Amino acid sequence: MFNLAIFYGLIGLGSLCLGIFAYDQLYGSPMKHPEEGLGVGRSWKDAGEIRETDDSLATLSEIQQVIDLQRRIIHDQMIDYQYPNGRYNISANELEDLVIERNGNPIRSVVVSTWRSGSTFFGNIFTLMKILRPTLHIAQELLADEKLGVRLVFLTRDPRGVFQSRKHRSFCQEGLDCSDPILLCKDMVSDYNTAVELQKKYPSTFRVLRYEDLSLEPHKEVKKLVEFYGLDFHPNIKKYIDTHTKYDFGDPYTTFRDSKIAPFHWRTELEFEEVEEIQRNCFVPMKHWGYVPALNISHQREFNPVTNYMPHL
Repeated sequence: MFNLAIFYGLIGLGSLCLGIFAYDQLYGSPMKHPEEGLGVGRSWKDAGEIRETDDSLATLSEIQQVIDLQRRIIHDQMIDYQYPNGRYNISANELEDLVIERNGNPIRSVVVSTWRSGSTFFGNIFTLMKILRPTLHIAQELLADEKLGVRLVFLTRDPRGVFQSRKHRSFCQEGLDCSDPILLCKDMVSDYNTAVELQKKYPSTFRVLRYEDLSLEPHKEVKKLVEFYGLDFHPNIKKYIDTHTKYDFGDPYTTFRDSKIAPFHWRTELEFEEVEEIQRNCFVPMKHWGYVPALNISHQREFNPVTNYMPHL
């Protein structure tokens, strides 16, 4: 299933990107492994000598071999795949229907979000094209061009959870665009207004998802997302969800989380004074996206901060 999702994404990016990616996976990065061979019976030194004599020919030949290999792997793994065949407004009923060089129309699955909003967990489920940092207003250009075949999910999160997750990340201490709640919540208001418009204009190719909803009911939400992207709910997806949502393991960037707890760590890890500041600056977007304010420290530790619906969406 993951290779299928990779296929959809990489077809959109072009065969060259696929070749470069696969080349790195198969042979390793020469910057990281300068002593390892780049092919059977070929050392890094030998490869360098070949490139000196015919750099373009050697490189293009190797890339083409990798591309051909990936095509065979994808073909074999999709033999029993259930194509949409008219479902989800996607007519594809065989692999060639999704391949550009065969005059097919690929589906480009995209998720747009901001830092520390659950996009890593989301992205690893689908191994999807992920866009971080830009506002949704910019991303809507992808939906406007029907030839791109983009299906876009906007992933949002409670700003209190976002800042708790960013708090101890060194990269986030260096810029106000990452650590200032005023800037984040200004973008959240803009994103909400844009999302309302996009959902009306592109009901079949645009969707909004809160990270908290995905975490609390991962199987339910992922099934809906799979259908939205026009994919088959492969058993490997269920396996991934089961192994990545039941317990915490690893560093702060890991996707092994108890998903019912992960979105709400801020209730115990942030001081109420910090929460108050965020709520004061984010009152409007929190109301828009359905997040309940904490009233005091006791309330913060035990209440449910998420409502069951998102107004007007």
